[in-house]
Amino acid sequence: MSKLIEISRIHPGHQHHAFTDLVQWRGAYYLCFRSAVHHAPDPNSRITLLRSTDLEAWDLLWEKRAPEDTRDPKMVASEERLTVTFVNRFEQDGSMITETWASWTDDGETWTEPSTVLQDGWRLWRAKQWRGETYLAACRPIPKPPREGYLYQEVGLFRTVDGTAFEQAGTIYSGPEKPNETSITELPDGGLGALVRRELPPYHPLWARADGPEGPWMYLDVGLPMFGPSLLRVGDVVLYAVRIRLSQYETQNFSIGAIDWHTGQPTELFSLGPWGDASYATMFCPTEGELAMTFYAGDRERASIYLARFDLAALLSAVGRVPLVP
Repeated sequence: MSKLIEISRIHPGHQHHAFTDLVQWRGAYYLCFRSAVHHAPDPNSRITLLRSTDLEAWDLLWEKRAPEDTRDPKMVASEERLTVTFVNRFEQDGSMITETWASWTDDGETWTEPSTVLQDGWRLWRAKQWRGETYLAACRPIPKPPREGYLYQEVGLFRTVDGTAFEQAGTIYSGPEKPNETSITELPDGGLGALVRRELPPYHPLWARADGPEGPWMYLDVGLPMFGPSLLRVGDVVLYAVRIRLSQYETQNFSIGAIDWHTGQPTELFSLGPWGDASYATMFCPTEGELAMTFYAGDRERASIYLARFDLAALLSAVGRVPLVP
């Protein structure tokens, strides 16, 4: 039984299109990503939003800009409102300021102009449901005495009701190894799980678990160099999609796997192979027997947005087998 059904290109790579998020809201799929000249900071970068009812035909809803560099768009869907958040970095009085901005709609057609929703350097990540409430991880630098080669950062956990106001509900992790992008999920036992990217060698993310937002959190080293983490719970299985560095020469694979939410041990279920600069997936289940995933792939100057579709039963058939090891 084939695991991969198909891979299709949603948006062409005439520029660097990257960092996807997708939600289903009021009978349609909404997909956002960053468009820019290259991967690096770009004063002409913009946030692109597409909509589809069938995951095949996509309409451009809008492209929005903010001062200087914009990136990492994410979406928050409630019954009444759909919000697109994104990181905005700009210079003010000689200093670089990082804020989270947002644009939202109550009808899918009329959108507000982007405005600040979170300050103090916070960068929001992907929203997930926990016990009927919406939570998001976010990261920011922490003022600490300088230490060569280290950058202290905090990964917080935020709660929102309508996608426009955010309050901190706890702290997932803080440390000197530049913890940043963090995907969260509700666990089969009702707790919270988080995969925390870390930027210092050996680049192993942390698997973090807690009974609730206030913690305390338990931490386990996943044991593999993973980047751009994305999590999705399917029944009693927690899936991840990540880019894995395979060697000191920067060879990387784009991989889907299952993480043992008790031990933090990863098991690879499918590898898309080396796709160059590829990552930032959003996984979802459009039908009961199917897993779908948006992601970007290309190089640092040009990248496209893709949609991959998998047979879920075939993909999960490898869960519990020999785990992936370094």
